[in-house]
Amino acid sequence: MARKKFVFLFIAFTILSSVTLACGASSTTSVSPTSEITESNTGAPEYYLHDYIQKSGYGLSVIEVADPAKPGMLYTAEEGKKLVAIDIMLGNISGDSLGVNPLYSTLVDNTGLVYEADLGSVDNQIATLYLDQGEVVEGWVSFQIPTDNTAASFRYAIDKFGNDVINAPLTPAPSGHDFIFMSWSSYRPSSKLGETVEKSGYSLTALAVEDPITLGIPYTPKDGFKLVSVKIVVGNVSGTDSLSVNPLYAYLVADDGHVYAPELGGRDGQIDAVSINQGEKAQGWVSFTIPQNATPSYIKYELGVFSSDFIIAGLWE
Repeated sequence: MARKKFVFLFIAFTILSSVTLACGASSTTSVSPTSEITESNTGAPEYYLHDYIQKSGYGLSVIEVADPAKPGMLYTAEEGKKLVAIDIMLGNISGDSLGVNPLYSTLVDNTGLVYEADLGSVDNQIATLYLDQGEVVEGWVSFQIPTDNTAASFRYAIDKFGNDVINAPLTPAPSGHDFIFMSWSSYRPSSKLGETVEKSGYSLTALAVEDPITLGIPYTPKDGFKLVSVKIVVGNVSGTDSLSVNPLYAYLVADDGHVYAPELGGRDGQIDAVSINQGEKAQGWVSFTIPQNATPSYIKYELGVFSSDFIIAGLWE
């Protein structure tokens, strides 16, 4: 049977029906992933829905707004309130590791009221992870606001204390607006398929890639997507602490820089959730639902829950 995509460790999954905001056809302005839009080279730009907004080495774009969003089967909005969901794309252009977390998001409505994220109310909620330079992730963040109010702007805190914030207006662009978009491309790691990479006393090897996998269980990816599986070996070479092995700690990065969270139970032989001591290894498959035209580039394995320390193994031959 069809399964829902993993979002992050502690959040329940629900089903989201989204309503797309329409805007007029316009031209686009391309921005290099390593360039910064500044007043000195472009003038002070006026941003609208769908524009890529850059600040402090990071980029944010609102892809879609569902207002109202249909609550999932396990979620009920409070009386007099509705659920609003925002589909965002967040990327690391040239900064240090960027922590991605729906809790860093806030919504401002048309009356000026500010709301924190309402966790676990939508499917495909944005993953909780760290992005390295050149990487980008897409996902939904939801908010509960009064029924008669409308979403006006979305804010994302670059740092966990909220002192550095990217603000994205949700106003549809006027006709003729030059949209600002970002082209992403990730680096190709030096390691190849079958080679072992070591870091901080631990090791990672990508042994094989099934792209797409031959489905041995009833599973139907949604239109335009496929299921990809990677066979990995995680080892404790010389780490003084035991290493927790978990399929949830693995992320697939495509050649366009997009990062994808694992699809639990996507394939028989999934790697076990175990702890390994020095000299021990764990082997198994991790699976990911990615677009049909995406090409796997490398695997990132997280050395701890919501850690910025990863081992990276290349998937090219």
